[in-house]
Amino acid sequence: MIAGCPECQTRYRIAPEKVGPNGARIRCSQCSAIFRIDPPEPDIGAHVLVAEPDPELAKQITGYLECWRITTHVVEGGVEALLYLHRSKPDAAILGANLPGLRGAELAEITRRTAELADVKLVRVVPGDEPINAEYEADHTLEPGDLPDGLAPILERLELGSRPSAAPSPPPPAPSPSEPEPQVASAQPPAASGTASGTAAGTGTEADPDADAPAVRRRRRRSPPLSDDPEVAAAERLARIIVSDIILYNDEKFAQAVINGDAPAALQAELEEAGQLFTQRIPEEVRAKRDFLVEELERRAQAQRS
Repeated sequence: MIAGCPECQTRYRIAPEKVGPNGARIRCSQCSAIFRIDPPEPDIGAHVLVAEPDPELAKQITGYLECWRITTHVVEGGVEALLYLHRSKPDAAILGANLPGLRGAELAEITRRTAELADVKLVRVVPGDEPINAEYEADHTLEPGDLPDGLAPILERLELGSRPSAAPSPPPPAPSPSEPEPQVASAQPPAASGTASGTAAGTGTEADPDADAPAVRRRRRRSPPLSDDPEVAAAERLARIIVSDIILYNDEKFAQAVINGDAPAALQAELEEAGQLFTQRIPEEVRAKRDFLVEELERRAQAQRS
C-alpha cells in the first residue's frame, strides 16, 4: 500500500500486513511530520475514488459506499484526484463541490479529453447555482444535499457494487480526544540494502516501507520553503507532488540515475508525460521562469546522494 506525507508529499510503500487493524501513525523521515495511515481495504470488486475536502462528508460517502461493497480511495484536492485517476483508473470517481487546486468542472473536462480515462465514470457534486458545461460534464451530477443517499440510483445505473439488504447505517463516530492514540511509528524509507526500522502501533512488527521502495531520504530534511510569489509557489508545490509520483513508480530507474548522476536524462520520458499535467495547471508565464520539474528532480537526486 502507498502512504503519502501530507506536509512534504514524500510517498512510502508499506506492506499491508505491517499495518494493524486500527491503522498506525507514521513519522515522515523527510520533514518529521506525523500522520495516520488506515488499514488496507479488501479488494471486493468495484473501486471508486472519492475527491472531497470535507473529512466528515468524505467519511459519510465512503461509509455509504462500503455498504454497497465498494472499495474507496479518498483525496482532498483536485490535483491529487487527477494523479490518482491516471495512476489507478478506478471504476468511478465522485468529485466534491469545492475541490482545491483543480475544480470539479476542470477535472471532468481533463478526464473527458483523456482517452485512457474514457471508461472512468464521473459523478460530480454541483451546487444548484453552478453552470454546467454539457460537452465535458460528468456522467451524473448531484447537489450537496443529496449526499450520500442520492448515490443509490446512480450506483445502480452504473452497476457498481450491490445494494445492501438493509439501509446503510452511518459510519461510527470518530474516537473522542480522551481515547488513547496508537503509539507513533517511525517510517524511514529503506536504504539501497533494503534495511528498515520502526514499529507499527499495536502490530508488534516493522511498519516501514518494503525493501523495494525508493532508497531516498537517509537523513531527515525539510523541503525548501516555497516562493513568496503565490503562482510560483503553486508551481513548486505541484512539481513536488509530480516528481514524488515519478520517483515512487520508477524507483529502480531513479536509484540507478542517482548513481550515474543523470536523473533528468534517465527519466526524460516520465518528465515529458508529467509535463502535460503541469502545463494544464500552471500558466505559461510562470513555466517560462524556471524548469520546475527538472529542478525538483535534481533536488531529490541530490538529497539521496548526500
